Parts: sequence; structure tokens; C-alpha cells
Amino acid sequence: MYYLMFAYISFVWGSSFILMKFANVSYPPLSLATYRLFGAAAILFICRYFYKKKEFINKKDVFPVFLMALSTIVPFAVQPYLINKYGSAFIGMMVIFVPLLTILVSVPIIKRYPVKKEVIGVLGGLVFSWLIVKDGLNREVSFIDILLAFTIPLSYALGNTYTKKRLSHIKAIDLSLYIMLLSAIMLWPFATYHEDILMNEHFNMATFYLVILGIFGTGVPIVIFFYLISTKGPLFAGMVTYIIPVGALLWGAADSEVITGLQLTAMIGLLIMVALVQWPAKKLKETVNSP
Repeated sequence: MYYLMFAYISFVWGSSFILMKFANVSYPPLSLATYRLFGAAAILFICRYFYKKKEFINKKDVFPVFLMALSTIVPFAVQPYLINKYGSAFIGMMVIFVPLLTILVSVPIIKRYPVKKEVIGVLGGLVFSWLIVKDGLNREVSFIDILLAFTIPLSYALGNTYTKKRLSHIKAIDLSLYIMLLSAIMLWPFATYHEDILMNEHFNMATFYLVILGIFGTGVPIVIFFYLISTKGPLFAGMVTYIIPVGALLWGAADSEVITGLQLTAMIGLLIMVALVQWPAKKLKETVNSP
């Protein structure tokens, strides 16, 4: 059962990028992110309703939760914007940087300094990250958009590390609900004011994909992810990080997106660097959010 759960979250998070691409035809980026967050919050609220031990945040946790909500808005809004311009496969690869960036941001935030193999992994990751930049430039991706793409894994790395420092005492399901709901509420006015949902011939299917993305691609896997952490440990659950980019590339190829040799080389190299850093570690100290 544990392996089926792991397979499920690997599949749906690897598929989330293509779902964003399909929903994007009617829902602009901010609207897509907003309703995805509301969908995730809805399923988390239902799960929390049946949860025996409910917790409410203390006053001292309000500001850290607010910062976490802001860090969640960035990747949720940036991803559909860039996917609409450059395709799901290219943007889906960005999540592979989360473990390596987590090592870097852990130094100033929690004063955790990298060991020798982590330094090698980060330096090697920088080399292979240049291949992604080069691939993006070959695709005529603007340098500004490449930098914007790197805010996706950076936001996840900062959020995970900050959670470990300030919010690890809050139960995962409660914390996830607060962050998803607050992010959706903060983003909703901007989406409503700046964007118009397109009531075109694709609207019904786009809405269907958005519902799947919000509930089954975000809310449900978050609950399963934290369940796996509590029962099988963070190392087992955190290995999903390595599979998500592969799923994004496969779905992109199935949708006739161009997958280049440079892109594959970069992904394989980054997977090797992440494996060098994380495995065989006794435990994985940082985990990831949903893509």
C-alpha cells in the first residue's frame, strides 16, 4: 500500500504541469493558481474535519504562516504563466533543483552547513543548471523568464527550510490547510481584478482539468505525502522529488513538446547530483511541497 501511495503522488505531481497547460487555455495564470489553491484547501478541510486532533495556530505563528503563504503564491502563479509560454516539460524540470537549493538556503536560515559531498553536489548542480539555461536560450526563452523559472524551486526550498525552523511544531495537515487557504485568499483579489476567465469552447474541459489539479493533484497528494512521512519516514516520501521531472518530460513529449538532448543530459546530471547529496543518507532533513 505504501508503494501504491508513493506511485500515486509521483504520478499526479509529475502530471500537474501538463494539467496546468490544459487548464491554461481558459484560466489565466493567477486565476488558475487561485482556484487550484482553493480546491486543495477544500479537500484538506474535509480531511481535517475527520481528523481527531485539531490544532489552531498561536499568535506567534501568524506572521510565519503569512510568509509561508507568500512563498507558496510564487511557484503556483509563476508555473502556469511560464508553461503557457514555453511548455510544461521545460518548466517541470525546475523542481529537480529543490534539494540542491535547500542545501544553500539552509546555511543562513537554520545555520546548517553543507558537508563535503553536498558541496560537490551543489557545484555539480550549477554546471548542469547551465545546460538548462543554455537549452532555454536555444528555445528563445528570455533570460528574465529563466530567472523567473528558478524562483519556483527557490520558493519551495525557502519554504521548506523556514517551515523546519519556525513551524515544525504544527501538524502537517493543519499547516497545509492554513497555508493553502491563506494563499488563495490573498491571490484571489489580484486574479479577479487583473484577469478574465475565458468562456471559450475549451472552458468545460479546462475547468475539469483545474478541478482534477486542485483536488487530486494538490490536496489529496499533500495528505498522502505527510502520511508517508509519518509512517515510512521523510527519506521514503522525499524520493518523489526525483521522479516528478521525469513525469513532466514524458507528459510533455506525449503532447508533442520538443525534448532536446541537452535537456535530457541536464536532467540526468542533476539527478546524479541529487542522489550524491541525498542517498544513502540516514534521513532526509528537508522535504518538498506540491509543484
